[in-house]
Amino acid sequence: MDQQFYQELQLELPTSDTATRFEWAKVIVRKQWDITLLFPFLLDEFKLASRCAWFLSDIGMHDANLLSEYLDFFFKKRKEIETFNFESAFIKYWTICGIPEIHEGEALDIAFGYLTNPKTKVHIKTLSASLVFELSKKYPDLKNELKIILEEEKERNSISFRHRANKLLKQLSSIE
Repeated sequence: MDQQFYQELQLELPTSDTATRFEWAKVIVRKQWDITLLFPFLLDEFKLASRCAWFLSDIGMHDANLLSEYLDFFFKKRKEIETFNFESAFIKYWTICGIPEIHEGEALDIAFGYLTNPKTKVHIKTLSASLVFELSKKYPDLKNELKIILEEEKERNSISFRHRANKLLKQLSSIE
Protein backbone atom coordinates (compact mmCIF):
# COMPACT_ATOMS: atom_id res chain seq x y z
CA MET A 1 0.00 0.00 0.00
CA ASP A 2 1.52 3.31 -0.91
CA GLN A 3 2.39 5.69 1.92
CA GLN A 4 0.28 8.60 0.68
CA PHE A 5 -2.87 6.49 0.48
CA TYR A 6 -2.15 4.98 3.92
CA GLN A 7 -1.76 8.44 5.44
CA GLU A 8 -4.96 9.62 3.78
CA LEU A 9 -6.81 6.67 5.31
CA GLN A 10 -5.31 7.30 8.72
CA LEU A 11 -6.33 10.94 8.62
CA GLU A 12 -9.75 10.70 6.97
CA LEU A 13 -11.11 7.29 7.97
CA PRO A 14 -12.38 8.48 11.40
CA THR A 15 -14.79 10.95 9.80
CA SER A 16 -15.41 9.08 6.55
CA ASP A 17 -18.81 8.29 5.13
CA THR A 18 -19.92 5.10 3.43
CA ALA A 19 -19.46 6.42 -0.12
CA THR A 20 -15.87 7.51 0.55
CA ARG A 21 -14.95 4.20 2.20
CA PHE A 22 -16.50 2.39 -0.72
CA GLU A 23 -14.27 4.32 -3.16
CA TRP A 24 -11.17 3.60 -1.07
CA ALA A 25 -12.16 -0.06 -0.98
CA LYS A 26 -12.29 -0.12 -4.79
CA VAL A 27 -8.71 1.18 -4.90
CA ILE A 28 -7.46 -1.46 -2.48
CA VAL A 29 -9.23 -4.22 -4.37
CA ARG A 30 -8.02 -3.01 -7.76
CA LYS A 31 -4.42 -2.89 -6.53
CA GLN A 32 -4.80 -6.04 -4.41
CA TRP A 33 -3.00 -4.41 -1.49
CA ASP A 34 -2.19 -6.30 1.68
CA ILE A 35 -4.98 -5.30 4.05
CA THR A 36 -3.11 -6.53 7.13
CA LEU A 37 -1.37 -3.16 6.89
CA LEU A 38 -4.61 -1.68 8.23
CA PHE A 39 -4.27 -3.55 11.52
CA PRO A 40 -2.60 -0.66 13.41
CA PHE A 41 -5.76 1.40 12.75
CA LEU A 42 -7.74 -1.19 14.71
CA LEU A 43 -5.49 -0.59 17.71
CA ASP A 44 -6.02 3.16 17.59
CA GLU A 45 -8.73 5.31 19.19
CA PHE A 46 -12.35 4.21 18.88
CA LYS A 47 -13.40 6.27 15.87
CA LEU A 48 -10.50 5.18 13.67
CA ALA A 49 -10.68 1.58 14.89
CA SER A 50 -14.41 1.16 14.39
CA ARG A 51 -14.38 2.81 10.95
CA CYS A 52 -11.51 0.54 9.97
CA ALA A 53 -13.63 -2.48 10.91
CA TRP A 54 -16.42 -1.11 8.71
CA PHE A 55 -13.87 -0.47 5.97
CA LEU A 56 -12.81 -4.12 6.03
CA SER A 57 -16.46 -5.01 5.35
CA ASP A 58 -16.48 -2.54 2.45
CA ILE A 59 -13.40 -4.23 1.01
CA GLY A 60 -15.10 -7.60 1.36
CA MET A 61 -18.20 -6.30 -0.41
CA HIS A 62 -16.01 -5.44 -3.39
CA ASP A 63 -13.91 -8.60 -3.24
CA ALA A 64 -14.86 -11.32 -0.78
CA ASN A 65 -11.78 -13.30 -1.77
CA LEU A 66 -9.45 -10.48 -0.77
CA LEU A 67 -11.06 -10.18 2.67
CA SER A 68 -11.13 -13.96 3.00
CA GLU A 69 -7.41 -14.17 2.21
CA TYR A 70 -6.59 -12.07 5.30
CA LEU A 71 -9.45 -13.08 7.59
CA ASP A 72 -7.40 -15.62 9.52
CA PHE A 73 -4.83 -12.93 10.34
CA PHE A 74 -7.48 -10.58 11.73
CA PHE A 75 -9.26 -13.38 13.58
CA LYS A 76 -6.06 -14.42 15.36
CA LYS A 77 -5.36 -10.78 16.34
CA ARG A 78 -8.94 -9.89 17.38
CA LYS A 79 -8.31 -10.04 21.13
CA GLU A 80 -5.56 -7.41 20.87
CA ILE A 81 -8.15 -4.78 20.02
CA GLU A 82 -9.42 -3.14 23.17
CA THR A 83 -11.23 0.02 22.00
CA PHE A 84 -14.34 -1.83 20.79
CA ASN A 85 -15.72 -5.34 20.34
CA PHE A 86 -13.94 -6.28 17.11
CA GLU A 87 -15.10 -9.87 17.45
CA SER A 88 -18.63 -8.79 16.53
CA ALA A 89 -17.30 -7.57 13.17
CA PHE A 90 -16.53 -11.17 12.25
CA ILE A 91 -20.23 -11.95 12.12
CA LYS A 92 -20.41 -9.50 9.19
CA TYR A 93 -17.12 -10.70 7.63
CA TRP A 94 -18.26 -14.33 7.73
CA THR A 95 -21.57 -13.30 6.20
CA ILE A 96 -19.67 -11.69 3.34
CA CYS A 97 -17.09 -14.37 2.62
CA GLY A 98 -18.05 -17.49 4.53
CA ILE A 99 -16.53 -19.11 7.59
CA PRO A 100 -13.17 -20.82 7.12
CA GLU A 101 -13.55 -24.44 8.16
CA ILE A 102 -10.81 -24.07 10.81
CA HIS A 103 -12.89 -21.39 12.55
CA GLU A 104 -16.33 -23.00 12.32
CA GLY A 105 -16.38 -24.14 15.96
CA GLU A 106 -15.34 -20.75 17.31
CA ALA A 107 -17.70 -19.03 14.88
CA LEU A 108 -20.61 -21.09 16.18
CA ASP A 109 -19.72 -20.26 19.78
CA ILE A 110 -19.48 -16.57 18.94
CA ALA A 111 -22.70 -16.54 16.90
CA PHE A 112 -24.70 -18.47 19.52
CA GLY A 113 -23.27 -16.15 22.18
CA TYR A 114 -24.49 -13.05 20.34
CA LEU A 115 -27.79 -14.68 19.52
CA THR A 116 -28.61 -15.38 23.16
CA ASN A 117 -27.09 -12.26 24.73
CA PRO A 118 -29.81 -9.69 25.54
CA LYS A 119 -27.27 -6.86 25.13
CA THR A 120 -26.41 -7.78 21.54
CA LYS A 121 -27.55 -5.25 18.93
CA VAL A 122 -30.34 -6.54 16.70
CA HIS A 123 -28.22 -6.30 13.53
CA ILE A 124 -25.51 -8.57 14.97
CA LYS A 125 -28.14 -10.90 16.44
CA THR A 126 -29.86 -11.21 13.06
CA LEU A 127 -26.59 -11.88 11.22
CA SER A 128 -25.67 -14.43 13.91
CA ALA A 129 -28.96 -16.27 13.41
CA SER A 130 -28.35 -16.39 9.66
CA LEU A 131 -24.80 -17.68 10.15
CA VAL A 132 -25.93 -20.48 12.45
CA PHE A 133 -28.69 -21.31 9.98
CA GLU A 134 -26.15 -21.61 7.15
CA LEU A 135 -23.94 -23.85 9.29
CA SER A 136 -26.96 -25.98 10.22
CA LYS A 137 -27.14 -27.03 6.57
CA LYS A 138 -23.70 -28.57 6.98
CA TYR A 139 -24.29 -29.72 10.57
CA PRO A 140 -27.97 -30.77 10.86
CA ASP A 141 -27.65 -31.37 14.62
CA LEU A 142 -27.65 -27.58 15.07
CA LYS A 143 -31.19 -27.21 13.73
CA ASN A 144 -33.03 -28.11 16.94
CA GLU A 145 -30.85 -25.86 19.09
CA LEU A 146 -31.30 -23.00 16.63
CA LYS A 147 -35.08 -23.51 16.56
CA ILE A 148 -35.30 -23.37 20.35
CA ILE A 149 -33.18 -20.23 20.54
CA LEU A 150 -35.06 -18.48 17.73
CA GLU A 151 -38.41 -19.24 19.39
CA GLU A 152 -37.16 -17.81 22.69
CA GLU A 153 -35.35 -14.81 21.22
CA LYS A 154 -38.06 -13.69 18.82
CA GLU A 155 -40.27 -12.83 21.78
CA ARG A 156 -37.55 -10.68 23.39
CA ASN A 157 -36.42 -8.73 20.35
CA SER A 158 -37.51 -6.21 17.77
CA ILE A 159 -40.04 -6.72 15.01
CA SER A 160 -37.26 -6.95 12.42
CA PHE A 161 -35.57 -9.74 14.38
CA ARG A 162 -38.93 -11.51 14.79
CA HIS A 163 -39.48 -11.30 11.06
CA ARG A 164 -36.04 -12.81 10.34
CA ALA A 165 -36.47 -15.47 13.05
CA ASN A 166 -39.86 -16.51 11.63
CA LYS A 167 -38.38 -16.73 8.15
CA LEU A 168 -35.50 -18.92 9.40
CA LEU A 169 -37.88 -21.09 11.43
CA LYS A 170 -40.02 -21.64 8.35
CA GLN A 171 -36.92 -22.58 6.33
CA LEU A 172 -35.73 -24.92 9.09
CA SER A 173 -39.11 -26.67 9.07
CA SER A 174 -39.06 -27.11 5.32
CA ILE A 175 -35.64 -28.78 5.27
CA GLU A 176 -36.52 -31.48 7.75
